[in-house]
Amino acid sequence: MSSVLAHEFARVVFNALFAGDDIGTALWLKESGGRSGSGFRQNKARTILVVSEIALAIILLVGAALLIRTAVALAAVNPDFDPHMLTMRMSLADPRFQKSAGIDLMVRDVVEQLDATPGVVSATATCCIPLEGGYGSPS
Repeated sequence: MSSVLAHEFARVVFNALFAGDDIGTALWLKESGGRSGSGFRQNKARTILVVSEIALAIILLVGAALLIRTAVALAAVNPDFDPHMLTMRMSLADPRFQKSAGIDLMVRDVVEQLDATPGVVSATATCCIPLEGGYGSPS
């Protein structure tokens, strides 16, 4: 979402600086006469385009506001599971972990050792923690 907003902001700023308020263009339009291309149909088409652009901009703003509100509400949702747990992340940079068999063996050994630790109720392994992201999802 933020990359889309950043792109649109940059586009608007670029257009305002370089395309919209160019003094040379304004002077050229003043010198070229006030009547060329300003018939009733051209003005009506221009008015329709401007109104359509403003309506689309308002729709985009409302959509962005709703998206932000939804993201904030989603972040505040109770995950409905016991948060009193210990989690850890492991980095497997050793060459013996290049194949999945080495990773599987190491994970099983770690889970067995954790299960055997006094005071541990349960131990398991997973690719991603709920509501934390993982495997390409945003974290």
